[in-house]
Amino acid sequence: MCRPHAVDTHNGPMPPFDSNPFTAVLILHGLLAGVDVLLNHELLARLPYRSSAAREELLHAVREAMFAFLFLGLAWWTWHGAFAWLPTALLAAEVLISAYDTKIEGDTRTLPTPERILHVFLFINLGALIVLLGQQAGDWHALPTELAPARYGWAGWLLSALGIAAAAWTVRDGCAWLRLRNRPADAP
Repeated sequence: MCRPHAVDTHNGPMPPFDSNPFTAVLILHGLLAGVDVLLNHELLARLPYRSSAAREELLHAVREAMFAFLFLGLAWWTWHGAFAWLPTALLAAEVLISAYDTKIEGDTRTLPTPERILHVFLFINLGALIVLLGQQAGDWHALPTELAPARYGWAGWLLSALGIAAAAWTVRDGCAWLRLRNRPADAP
């Protein structure tokens, strides 16, 4: 079984990627999502300023809140016993949010090519995250219920930075949704 959140208590933290493919794939997801938000949502589509993007901004805020929790929670803890279901449930919810987001995007705007391509990579990466977390959650579920500390060195700090960025964008997109939700539709 994949044991991405193992901690060697005798020799310090485990190497972040050699023994921890889940953390590497999670970091990659955060970086790809950051590019998607900054390039596609902010610069190209300017979603926070388009009335037709209100529902999309709400979904993005919910997604960003979930990933803020995942990044911060998995940066510093392993989720044993019954707690193993929480990150698993969040990734399952992400699949549903992504499917609905894809529908809304198709109904409200034409996605630029860079966004369509980046979404393909995000979906592939999400599949890898689900597989790796599924393996890990099985191991975690067999342990007594607790949040056990994890040490990943710089990878933990990078996940923390991604979590803080995701939390900040949760607020940004949530405020955009509040501002846009009652506005008249964009002019064609």
